[in-house]
Amino acid sequence: MRGRGHIKTAGRSGAIALTCLGAVAASTAGCGDARNTDKGFRPPVTHIVALLLDGKTARISPTSVGGGPITIKITNRGNVPIRKVSLHSRDGLPGCVTTEAAAGPILVGGTGTLTATLTEGTCEVLADNRAPAQLTVTAERASAQNDLLLP
Repeated sequence: MRGRGHIKTAGRSGAIALTCLGAVAASTAGCGDARNTDKGFRPPVTHIVALLLDGKTARISPTSVGGGPITIKITNRGNVPIRKVSLHSRDGLPGCVTTEAAAGPILVGGTGTLTATLTEGTCEVLADNRAPAQLTVTAERASAQNDLLLP
């Protein structure tokens, strides 16, 4: 009967481990991301704009959007690859974008995507040596709060 005293049960140590795990789970449950806590609202829905690069021109549609997040879908229908497509404020004036947004390279017949958050002003979209396309940005669009976004 010597070996009886050396057998340990997991009951007490298991209960302690379970208690510790519960305490850690409870303490981290309140952690989260602090984005948009200043307004309490979600940002506007991302607006999608098309940019067609054809020959020596760059055409954008629509030419006017409200401020907020934007995605520009770029299509290269020209005969040469595009090294860089950039979006910036016209003539260095304030507004439009706070930092330059860029995409590229875009192969012949290929597509690309450029994303940015716009503020009120006038933007230019430049693609290598093509004439720039102008994009007018009006006041910020309404929040997407309480809007059901369907695909």
